[in-house]
Amino acid sequence: MKIATHAVLAVLMTAITLSANAAGNNWMASLNSGLYLSQFSIPGTHETMALYESLSGTAKCQNLSLSSQLDAGVRFVDIRCRHLNNTFVIHHRSAGGAESGNSARNQPAEWRHTQKCA
Repeated sequence: MKIATHAVLAVLMTAITLSANAAGNNWMASLNSGLYLSQFSIPGTHETMALYESLSGTAKCQNLSLSSQLDAGVRFVDIRCRHLNNTFVIHHRSAGGAESGNSARNQPAEWRHTQKCA
């Protein structure tokens, strides 16, 4: 049963990733510039950078890096950080399980530099 569950999850995750990539990161280009922000939905992720967990089922919320989520069209991110030992760390609840604050700061800028500007 456990193997079958993992196989189903693998297929679902592949399908989700493929459909996210099909949306593309340029979905906003087709929006009517006369729209108010309140007139459309902005795709986002919960706990955007909670990618790791030491105990299964405790902290991981995403399988894609922030850059990959941006590639898939995500434009609203939920990044939670706290100050710890004179640095900012990304966290999920009281658990760690996420990337560094520097990664959260640098990835969007690095991603933006790879995009074609109109």
